[in-house]
Amino acid sequence: ASLFNPANQDHVIVVGASGPTYTRASYSNTGALINVMAPGGDTVLRNKKEDAVFSTTGCSSSGLVSPICASGGLQYGFEEGTSAAAPHVAGVIALMLQEKRTDEMTWVHVLSALMRSAQPHLANCERGCGAGLLDATAALRMELNQPIGPFVRLDNHLGVFDFGESQTDAVLPLRNIGDARARLELNAVGPGLSVRGGSELAPGASTALMIRLDRSSVQPGRYAGLVEVHSQTGPSLAVRVYYEVLPSISPTTPAITLKNDIGLVQLRIYRVSSNGRELLAGRSQILNLPYEYELNDLSPGLYDLEAFHIRETRSDGTIVADQYAELRNIQVGTRMNVDRDLNLKSTIRELCPNSMPNCP
Repeated sequence: ASLFNPANQDHVIVVGASGPTYTRASYSNTGALINVMAPGGDTVLRNKKEDAVFSTTGCSSSGLVSPICASGGLQYGFEEGTSAAAPHVAGVIALMLQEKRTDEMTWVHVLSALMRSAQPHLANCERGCGAGLLDATAALRMELNQPIGPFVRLDNHLGVFDFGESQTDAVLPLRNIGDARARLELNAVGPGLSVRGGSELAPGASTALMIRLDRSSVQPGRYAGLVEVHSQTGPSLAVRVYYEVLPSISPTTPAITLKNDIGLVQLRIYRVSSNGRELLAGRSQILNLPYEYELNDLSPGLYDLEAFHIRETRSDGTIVADQYAELRNIQVGTRMNVDRDLNLKSTIRELCPNSMPNCP
């Protein structure tokens, strides 16, 4: 319910739908913002149309025009939905106001009476069905102008968190819309999940709870946690927190694996930055490359590589290369190896002695 207007707006009484067997209807929303449930019908559970609500229906819904519709009347039929549940609550509120309205009453008085008189323990309500099922008789017996007491609600918040793979904390805003100080009891249910905040909330005051997630000792998997807020006499809140813990991955040494059986080469490695590129010290070397050769001990960053196939090494150390391969802009990360093929091109180049790696 927290994801939809007007349910997630202030000064709204949020109604969910129940089926005929004290069970949340299969189509009904749930969540921390639901205040009360009311009959909406549910034909899915037992595949019976009589499990819907018998009410007035649109004259054109069946494609046939009944004699009653033709004469301007209304026809009746079985329908289901929260559109049937909400009018049940509206009708009870109308009877309550007819019997007991006073000038001092507010919408909070009405909401409090509905929730205090509701019947709890509906089935299929793991994600929240408010105070329970509407009880019209009990609601009409409630004194609407009596003190409300503490009444803690979400303060302009969706009522659900999705931490995904990486989020570790979030703020949950609350407000006491009652007329008495609320003593808060906080509880977090879920591996690695915790909640902290104030222990009391004055009438009309707001506060923020801090929800934290420590994944370090949690097994990999997907979780649906719960943050519960209880006050001494008012309704409780339950906010869902969804999160995922990934399998731990030991950081690997960043490396570049070169693939090609090219034999004896001089290999040069450059670190690329906004200032250009720099030949890494100790990274101009002669190697007899096998088919796969791993360059490791590289810090994360951007690299260029040059490989010169050695045809001849002169007495002064000068290298004559007859083949050449170049790899540009290789991105190396903290947990990744990069595979690259060395595609050689014919060339004739004289390279500096290996003792002078910084010359061209």
